[in-house]
Amino acid sequence: MYIPNIYKKKKLKLKKIITLNKNNKKYLIKVLRLKLGDKIKIFNKYNQIYLGNIISINKNKLKLKLIKKINKKYESPLNIHLGQIISTDKKMKWIIQKSVELGINTITPLFSKNNLIKINKYKIKNKINKWKKIIISACQQCGRNILPEIKKPIKLKEWVKKKEKNTIKINFYNKTKNKINKIKKTKKNFKILIGSEKGLLIEEIKMLNYYNFINISLGPRILRTETAAIVAITTIQLIFGDLK
Repeated sequence: MYIPNIYKKKKLKLKKIITLNKNNKKYLIKVLRLKLGDKIKIFNKYNQIYLGNIISINKNKLKLKLIKKINKKYESPLNIHLGQIISTDKKMKWIIQKSVELGINTITPLFSKNNLIKINKYKIKNKINKWKKIIISACQQCGRNILPEIKKPIKLKEWVKKKEKNTIKINFYNKTKNKINKIKKTKKNFKILIGSEKGLLIEEIKMLNYYNFINISLGPRILRTETAAIVAITTIQLIFGDLK
């Protein structure tokens, strides 16, 4: 039986009474048709997940009692950091949502020299808040109980230069013949880059290679940026992660 998964910011404790807001109540009662006594999973940013029983339903709120702590791992053994050249709102929503479902840990939106999308610096905070809501929604849908991190957008050059120890760095690039099986998994940390529809400049490719990024192809066909992100993460999880 399907048990819905709802995010709550606060710390959780056995036998505690939790109040869910109007939006949660509407989704659980009007959409999923839950009723008194039905069960809901509650998770938070502290890696806690509890099973709760609905004990009260009123006009604007729903209350449940936490009846059992759940000790189950939903996370991939890999740690994947996606650097995504910023695309349109619709495509970014898709990329973030599906990346979370596939087990991504960190997403950094990036500006490249070929970037067609510009974000007003005063709107960045609103963008990040919107992306965080997408992450929470995706975690609720797929059952993850750890929220992936969305970083503040930065320039590609800044992101590439950041030092990470024991990390496999990949630039998914359609003009190379290198395949993913060229990589030998000696580490569990992956830092991957997905470009925009217009691609990266040659000087940017050279910069990536200088900082030890390996160019890897996703096949003979040219993929849209949102497709490339999903294929890249899926491929890594299939070969090295928890989809194999």
